[in-house]
Amino acid sequence: MGYNEQFMNMAIELAKECGAHDEVPVGCVVVKDGKAIGASGNRKERENNAICHAEIL
Repeated sequence: MGYNEQFMNMAIELAKECGAHDEVPVGCVVVKDGKAIGASGNRKERENNAICHAEIL
């Protein structure tokens, strides 16, 4: 498995976790120079905050 696929799988797992907590199932992994430097899932509903999207957190 290439590292692109590895990072996509990380994002998918984050999305699944969000979905299990009644969030919109979105995961985001930020990669720089082949390394994950940030990762998050949506927390908009849990935090009751419109800017708690995965790509922002």
